[in-house]
Amino acid sequence: MLQRAKVGLALFTQSEVLMLDEPTSNMDRDNARRILGLLESHLGDRIFILASNMEREFGSFSNILRLS
Repeated sequence: MLQRAKVGLALFTQSEVLMLDEPTSNMDRDNARRILGLLESHLGDRIFILASNMEREFGSFSNILRLS
């Protein structure tokens, strides 16, 4: 619950840059899908940086930088 609240707070702030580190880790599939849907629909013109090794978190974004 706390993790979802923190992601929500980060998402709905008026910042120009949003940086998240594995925002849906430890969430079940339904909650992760909800959070990712909110991210996709509320990013606006912000710069979005997502650090993750979970493809469900970055699979729908078009600009991906993979570091190996």
